[in-house]
Amino acid sequence: MDWTRIPRMGIGQRWDGEPLDRFNEFFGEALEYIEPNLPLELGGLPPAMPKITHDAELPLATTGELNSELVAALVAQVRAASPPWTGEHFALASTRVTGNLGYNAAPILDDTAVEAGVWHVTRLQRAYGCPIALEAGPRYLDVRGWDDHGAILRISKATDCGILVDLSHHMVSMLNLGRAPEDGLSPEVLERTVELHLTGLGRHRDGRHFHDFHGGPVAPEVWRLLDWILPRAKNLKAVTLEHDASVDDPTYAADLRRMVRALEPWRSSCGH
Repeated sequence: MDWTRIPRMGIGQRWDGEPLDRFNEFFGEALEYIEPNLPLELGGLPPAMPKITHDAELPLATTGELNSELVAALVAQVRAASPPWTGEHFALASTRVTGNLGYNAAPILDDTAVEAGVWHVTRLQRAYGCPIALEAGPRYLDVRGWDDHGAILRISKATDCGILVDLSHHMVSMLNLGRAPEDGLSPEVLERTVELHLTGLGRHRDGRHFHDFHGGPVAPEVWRLLDWILPRAKNLKAVTLEHDASVDDPTYAADLRRMVRALEPWRSSCGH
């Protein structure tokens, strides 16, 4: 699989199976594709609607075997959607089989985790029939040092997969670890970045920790990081808004319009 050959897709919206009314309102004006969050029943989507698929359930940093039933379901759905690429997480544990943590858990970054990632990504790309864009989840603690995107870069070089930078995940990690927003986003990482995600940030009740939050407006820190990254991600193909259905219509519309304005130079360069 070769991440350099995938097409530009523009601006899209994550989809968790909710009614398509809001997506349809902006499709063609601002939104250019939909991103189903698998596993998900795809029968309600028009076949001709452009799609990029995404999954957050497979723990691709585990040295163990993946859930074969889940893999089979994902392979069937990805092949049915026929996306130019599909997103996966470089995670140690997910909400299925490996332990319910409410979300996936970021791995301890060592050679074993990277080798496991290379093994799983190689097999999955072959099964999916398309490249993977590999994403780092949010971090809450510094365990043996932090450089998730550095580890993902090693996997990308070994497998020709792309990189997906979730700006909200990244800001969660940087705020929790007390690092600068640009840490870990090296020129090599950004060269292979094909997709960005953005949504809100949530603050833990202890007041010290942040978490990913799809139910609120895009945070100011995330907008600033988007502005910083756009001129540096020369091979960027898609930017996905991950707001869920709980975000009210005015907030959703305001964030989407701000995205369009921020991305106008990039979209013009893509011919959109």
